[in-house]
Order: sequence, then C-alpha cells, then structure tokens
Amino acid sequence: MEVRKGGVWRFVQRESNGTVHAHNGVYHEVTVGERLVNTYEYESFPGAVALVTTTFEDLPGGGTKFTEVTLYPSAEAREGVLQSGMTEGARELFDRLEAYMAGLQS
Repeated sequence: MEVRKGGVWRFVQRESNGTVHAHNGVYHEVTVGERLVNTYEYESFPGAVALVTTTFEDLPGGGTKFTEVTLYPSAEAREGVLQSGMTEGARELFDRLEAYMAGLQS
C-alpha cells in the first residue's frame, strides 16, 4: 500500500478452502487523520471500479467515528458486489477492526 496521492494498493485474501480474492485501487486523496479517497476494484469483477471515500471524525470525549461510502459505476455493478458475498466479508472485516481497536484501549 502506497498511502499517498497517486499511490496504488493491492491485497489478496485466501480462504481456508483455497479460494483467492484479490482487490486493488489507487489513492486520489490522502488527508492524514481526516479523509481518504481511493478507487476499489474486486479483480473477479474487472471494470466495476468503485470510488471509496473514508472519513475519520474525532468524537467528543474521545474515540473516532469511521465512515466509508462506496460509489459504484452502476446499479448493476453494485448488485453484483452485493450478491458476491462481499457484504459478509466486509462485515467480518469491520467487526475484527472494532475488536482490535477495543483491545488497544484496554
């Protein structure tokens, strides 16, 4: 991951059954501690490149609100992603992130 404007990223997930999921994109905006804007492509659905905006907002009393909005190039592309099982994977990812962050505060 090259977290800078114009930088690229790619990660590969391997399931225990051997299934591989590869993802990639390019960073378009990086404002440290505030906002990231990047493209996202699931390599199994080439050409359905989404634009992802992630924001981080300090909360009163401590903590951070994390918001991520993903815009797909079409309703069909969005539906393809939703039907692929990626929603469950994203939910698992964010649950793990939440648990990890909670452990840092202990």
